[in-house]
Amino acid sequence: MKIHKLYIAAFGGLKEKTIEFSDGFNVIYGENENGKTTVMNFIKMMFYGNPRGSSQIAKNPRKKYTPWDGSPMAGSIEFEQDGRSYRLEREFKSSNATDKVTLCDLSLGTRQTVAPDIGSKIFGLSAAAFERSVFLAEPGGIEKDAEAEGEINARLSNMVGTGDESVSYHTVHARLEKAQQTLMSKRKVGEYDKNERAIAQAQEELRRAEQIFEEYEEFKAAAAKASALLAGKAKTAMALKQKIEGEQDARNAGKMRELLDIKEELDRQNRAYALSDGGVMDEVFVKKLDFCLKKAEDCRDKLDSKQQEAERLAETVELALHPSEEVSPQKEQQLAGEIARLESELAEIRENAAALAADESENAPSRNGAWAAWLIAGLIALAAAGTLLFLAKPLLAVFVGVAALSCGVAGLLLCRRNGRKAREYANKQSELQRHSAELVQRETKVLQEISNVNLRLTAIRAALGSNAAVVERQKEQLAVCRNEIAQAQEALETEEAALFDLFGRYRSAAGVEEIRAALPELEKAAQEQKELKNRLRYLARDLGNPSYEAVREKLQALPEREWNESNFEEWKLEYEALLAEISEKKAALSAAKARAQAQLSGAKQPEILKKEIAELRRVAASQKEFYEAAALADEILGDSFALLRKRYGSALEKKAGEIFAGLTAGRYEALQISKAFEIFTERQDVFGAKESAYLSSGTEDQAYLSMRLALSELIFENAERMPLMLDDVLARYDDARMEAAIAYLSAFAGQNQVLFFTCHLAVCRAAEKQGAKAISPLDLRQKESI
Repeated sequence: MKIHKLYIAAFGGLKEKTIEFSDGFNVIYGENENGKTTVMNFIKMMFYGNPRGSSQIAKNPRKKYTPWDGSPMAGSIEFEQDGRSYRLEREFKSSNATDKVTLCDLSLGTRQTVAPDIGSKIFGLSAAAFERSVFLAEPGGIEKDAEAEGEINARLSNMVGTGDESVSYHTVHARLEKAQQTLMSKRKVGEYDKNERAIAQAQEELRRAEQIFEEYEEFKAAAAKASALLAGKAKTAMALKQKIEGEQDARNAGKMRELLDIKEELDRQNRAYALSDGGVMDEVFVKKLDFCLKKAEDCRDKLDSKQQEAERLAETVELALHPSEEVSPQKEQQLAGEIARLESELAEIRENAAALAADESENAPSRNGAWAAWLIAGLIALAAAGTLLFLAKPLLAVFVGVAALSCGVAGLLLCRRNGRKAREYANKQSELQRHSAELVQRETKVLQEISNVNLRLTAIRAALGSNAAVVERQKEQLAVCRNEIAQAQEALETEEAALFDLFGRYRSAAGVEEIRAALPELEKAAQEQKELKNRLRYLARDLGNPSYEAVREKLQALPEREWNESNFEEWKLEYEALLAEISEKKAALSAAKARAQAQLSGAKQPEILKKEIAELRRVAASQKEFYEAAALADEILGDSFALLRKRYGSALEKKAGEIFAGLTAGRYEALQISKAFEIFTERQDVFGAKESAYLSSGTEDQAYLSMRLALSELIFENAERMPLMLDDVLARYDDARMEAAIAYLSAFAGQNQVLFFTCHLAVCRAAEKQGAKAISPLDLRQKESI
């Protein structure tokens, strides 16, 4: 490969500059800040960009070489490779990913967008390897970079061994090492390590599961025994319960018989008072009947009142229109006197009724219990006399006995006297009730007479004081009253129809009076029925609400003996204690079963765990086998690479040694180069090798230049040669060493294009003497400072 021309549109301090190179040795000379290093970094960034950005400007050429005037950073390089001409164009943006990179095939006339690191494809080297082989930006040793060193070593070893650059020991070693690290690592995070931990966890889980299943089997055996024991206790409890129930039934025999008797009586009443709609005449039915009767009676009273009012109005109108001898002030006075007489008679009747009530209260018999007290005292005294007699005190016993006899006689006399008074009171009460009934009848008759006379008096007074207008108004009132009578009659008929319909569910009735007469009997029957139901409900609740059939069976099963209270209480206490024990043990058994089942549900089946462990062990064995095979392969590969390294290392050391000997006029005969490209030198007159740090700076620069030149030759020995780019690598050489190095570079340029950048005029002139093409500073300098 050869670089023919650069075009810098804008890069650092350079702008609109074109630089052309020859095929061989090219020297770019200029004073400091004339743009030499800028041109060299332009070439590298055109091919690789800036893959590793940094916030430090010195380590980030993209920032460092941004034009100060803000012009877009861009340029192109024309080069030749494999006999074809290309132009690489690049517009620099903020990063490699945003750069616009175009490769033009000038031979074919095509253009294509290429990757930002197109140099990796053109040179066959990564950016790091590029900087450590054909691109020497500064004198001295190579900066450490394991990846780049591995790449260069691989390229050397493959070229020496197989000739195939795609085969790399370091790549294979890295893969094997990665595979081993994936399986096993010092931090125990590999797949094999995880499997081993999983096996340990599964084994622990298996141990716990087996223990849980074993404990569950033990629990089932213990639970079976406990259940059998509970069944026996339950059987004993059932026998006790039957005894208790038998005794309880004996105790409740009277209640059960009463229950059945009441049930039979209720059934009889239900049959006797059955309604046509399937219901039974009860308290609710009687209340409805009473309500309907009262509504009908209210309608009857309203109708009677309206009829009386109509009669009075009609009589008033008749008297006003056809007066007679009765319509006179004398008749009015006569009627008023009659009303006064009747009211006086009514007052007398009421006074007599009050006197009868007072007499009844005065003659009520006394309810004191003096006779009972005398009798009790006599009994106590008699008991005391018996006690004294037993204690051999007859005189005192006789005295107390006489006292007891006196108390008993007094009590009997008082009791007899109270009985006589009660009979007398009863007779008197009967007579008083008869007189009272007579007074009530007289009072009712007098009230009716007063009402009739009042109506007559009102009509006469209305006739005496009426005129034509009043008569017309009374006629209108009479018409309204008669209309209201028709409405009242209709309402009465409706209510009576409802009353007859309701009562007809029980039986038919000839009239309201019959219903009114039957109501007290029905109320009494309903009350009795209610009391029977309440008593039946109380008995049923007290007996535990059994069915009537069960009660009959219990009564039939009762033994012909008296029950023993003491046995019954003992059985009851024993039964209650046994029930408490059974309940407690059942609760404990249920709790234990719940715990056991909870543990069992959280545990895997041991057989499943055993299969999982076997599978994990199989995988772990396979992983271990693979790990050991990879370790063995890596070891064998390392041994093979060591032999190969020895071969290409010898070639590199031999080639570099020859160049170093030529540069140092034969003072140093050999170089030793590690795979990390560390240099050790051997002098002809001194035994042993020394690190390059023991050399002078100029000699050390010669040693590293020798290694770079040898690397460049060997890497591209079987491929197209790449240009060698050097930036003032001879700065610390003396004149003799500088001229020797220039001479070797001139010879090296016969096969490789060399681009040598320097700020030393002596180096430029020495190169020109060796036939190098020199590019003067004036070709690069700009008006403004670079």
